[in-house]
Amino acid sequence: VSGLSKAMRDESAQVRYGAVFAAVNAGPQAAALIPELERALEDENPHVRCAAAGALGALGGAAESAVASLLSTLKDKDPHVRGAAMMALHQIRPDGQQPMEERVRSLEDGDAFVRWRAVFSLGLMAESASVAAPRILRMLENDPDPSVRTAALMATGLLHPGNTALALIARFFHDKDPHVRVGAVMSLMNLKPKIAPKLLLPHLLRALKDTDRDVRMHALIALGGLGRAGEPAGAAMLSALKDPDPEVRMNAAEAISRIRSVR
Repeated sequence: VSGLSKAMRDESAQVRYGAVFAAVNAGPQAAALIPELERALEDENPHVRCAAAGALGALGGAAESAVASLLSTLKDKDPHVRGAAMMALHQIRPDGQQPMEERVRSLEDGDAFVRWRAVFSLGLMAESASVAAPRILRMLENDPDPSVRTAALMATGLLHPGNTALALIARFFHDKDPHVRVGAVMSLMNLKPKIAPKLLLPHLLRALKDTDRDVRMHALIALGGLGRAGEPAGAAMLSALKDPDPEVRMNAAEAISRIRSVR
C-alpha cells in the first residue's frame, strides 16, 4: 500500500494513473489509500481524476469519508470526471443517502455524458428518487441527446407505477430516433414485475414492424422473455423468420424456441 501511495504522487501521469487503478485490487488495505485517492481527484490529469473517482466508488461504503470530495468533483471541468464522480457517489450511498439536490442538479449539466449518468443513477434509486421524476420526464421530451432520452425512458419505467409508466413509454415507440425506440422496448421489459404481460404485447407487436432492425431485434428478445404470455404473438414471430435481416431472423427463432420451451 505504501508503494501505491508513493506512486500516486509520481511525476508521470501514466504512473499515477496505474497506481490509482491498482488501488481497486489492494483488498482490505485499499481503505488506507482513501486520502491519496481523494488527493488524486484534484490531479492535473483528467484520466487520473476519473480513475480516482472510479476507485473510490469501487470501495463502496468504506469510502464514505470521501463523499465531500466527490461532491466537489461534480463540478470538475471534464465531463467524464463529473460522470465518474456521480456513479461513485451512487456506489458509496446506493440507498439514496447522497444529497438528492446534487443528483438532480447534474440533470442540468451541459454535457450529455453527465446527464446520462445522473438519470441512470436516479433510476436505480427507484421510489426514493420520485422527487426527480418530473424533471426526468421533461428530459424525456426535450433532451437533445438520444442516449440521455433513452436513459430517461429506462428511469421512467422504474420511477412510476406500472400503468402510468406504460402510458408514458408507449408514446416513444414513434420517436424519430431509433435508439430511443430501442430504449422504449427495453423499458417495457422493466415493467414485467408490475404489469400484466398481455398489456405489453400490442406495443411489442408494433415494434416488430419497425423500419429499424435493432428495434425489431429487441422486440423479439422481449417477446421471448414473456414466456407463455408471448404465445399470442406467435404468428408475428413466424413472419419475422422471413425478415430480410439475418440477425432478426435468428432472434425470431430464439424467441419462438424460448416460448415453446416453457409449455
